[in-house]
Amino acid sequence: MKQRTKQEAEQMVSEMMAATATGQTWQAWLDKAERLPATIEFPCGEVDNPLLLGLIWRWRSEGLLDSPTPIKAGEKLAANGLEYKFSVPTTLPLALMAYRCLTPFRRALFT
Repeated sequence: MKQRTKQEAEQMVSEMMAATATGQTWQAWLDKAERLPATIEFPCGEVDNPLLLGLIWRWRSEGLLDSPTPIKAGEKLAANGLEYKFSVPTTLPLALMAYRCLTPFRRALFT
């Protein structure tokens, strides 16, 4: 998977949001996008983000938040070096929803 730049990720979010304008467009976008794998990375401190509660609950119930890993020096997640991160393999729509809710500079999207 390739890490997406801020501009690429924000363009993907914009396309998703534009697709919600009509039900038919949304369904067509979702039918295509839900088959695409994606990974969202964020520091463990973001699990308290109230905008992510539904996704956090789902990912915890699927066992995807059981093994945080250390944040490496080259990763730009605006962490103080002591924090760990979650790397969650999911579908593109869920990754984009999470990306939209995460604090800027504390998120990374891979597709």
